[in-house]
This record gives sequence, structure tokens and C-alpha cells, in this order.
Amino acid sequence: MFMRILSAVVIFGFDGFYITRTTDKVMLLRYVAGLLYSIMETGLTCWFASKLSLQSEMVGEGVYNCRWCSKPISFQRSLRFIIMRAQRPVALSVGPFGTLSMELFARILNSAYSYFTVLTQFHEK
Repeated sequence: MFMRILSAVVIFGFDGFYITRTTDKVMLLRYVAGLLYSIMETGLTCWFASKLSLQSEMVGEGVYNCRWCSKPISFQRSLRFIIMRAQRPVALSVGPFGTLSMELFARILNSAYSYFTVLTQFHEK
């Protein structure tokens, strides 16, 4: 996943650059389709990771709100361990980039746009 996120930034930047520079309509369509596919793949991955993290945060609250008072002591002890584990939400780590989330996706798009502008300025000189 680390390599996928790292390559997404570069792919987005280069595809955007090629889209603005190509005159061939077939190549333009290929670059646009490739860029849209890459953005959707990365965006959906980040979106599902955000949903997973959000749902894991709600586990402890859901367990606490169940009618545990009338349950056997062994069941109550099991719930205690579930609540303790639920204090740390699930997060999918991507190395030095942090965790997969929509915030990371926004940073990826921001970085890709920065690469795109650098490529455009370099090409114009």
C-alpha cells in the first residue's frame, strides 16, 4: 500500500501534465481514463479506510449501550475486554504517510497538483 500511495502522487501529476500537453485525441482519452481510474481507486481505498476507522470507534459505545447489566458476570468481563480494545480505533498504516483516510487522499491530490505545476513550469522554460 505504501508503494501504491507513493506512485499515485507521481501518476496523478504526470497524467495531468500529459493531458494538458497531448494533441492526439486517442492518447488524451487514455490519459483521462487512466487518471480517473487511479483517482477513483485511491479515493475509494482511502474512503473505505476512513469508514473502517469510524466504525471501529463506535464499537466500544455500542457494546457499552447493550443491556449488559442483566447478563452473566463472564459475559460482562468479555465486554470489558472488548471496550478496552475499542479504545484504540483500527487504522490502516501507510508507512511514513500516516494512516489511510480522506485527509491523506486530500494530501495526495495536493501533492500531485504541486508536481503537475512544477512539470508545467519546467516544460515552459
